[in-house]
Amino acid sequence: MAQTTVTIQMDTRLKENLEKDCARIGKSLNEVLVRFANAATIDMDFLLHLEADPFYSESNARRLRQHIREVEEGIAALDKRTDEEGGEEYENA
Repeated sequence: MAQTTVTIQMDTRLKENLEKDCARIGKSLNEVLVRFANAATIDMDFLLHLEADPFYSESNARRLRQHIREVEEGIAALDKRTDEEGGEEYENA
């Protein structure tokens, strides 16, 4: 099997802590990262449960498009509210 080198940048303290944790279970950092890569390519539902930001989901985009149509058609209205932290006004539907 051909192999390649991957470079990962991370905080020095994070790397040291991760290496200690790996050593505690008798594995090298490289072994753990290779297992992680294998798990990620086989099944995206692994320990970290990586998910996209729901703001960018298709269901939210549909909701936003519908709301824009309602505002444009006069069904919904924009009103001004005050941002509680900064006191700035913004428009909200």
